[in-house]
Amino acid sequence: MKSHVFSNINDQENTLEPSFANCNDKSELKKFLSCPDDKDVIAFMINNKSEWAYQVFYKDNQFKFPDYINECIRWISE
Repeated sequence: MKSHVFSNINDQENTLEPSFANCNDKSELKKFLSCPDDKDVIAFMINNKSEWAYQVFYKDNQFKFPDYINECIRWISE
C-alpha cells in the first residue's frame, strides 16, 4: 500500500482554516459564514470548526479548496 503526505507549503497556513480562507475571497466567506463584522474570519473559523465546515460542505457555494486538499483528492481517486 502506498502512502503520501499532503500539506500546505506555506507554514503560516498551518491549519485548514487559514489555508481555506486565503484561497477564497475573505469578505465573501465572512458574509457566507455570518461572521460578525468585528471578528477576523480565520479566527472565527478556528473557533467554530464544525459550524463553518458544515456550512461550506453542505450548502451551495462556489468556494475553492487549497491546492494540497485538491491534490489529496486526486491522489485518492487514482
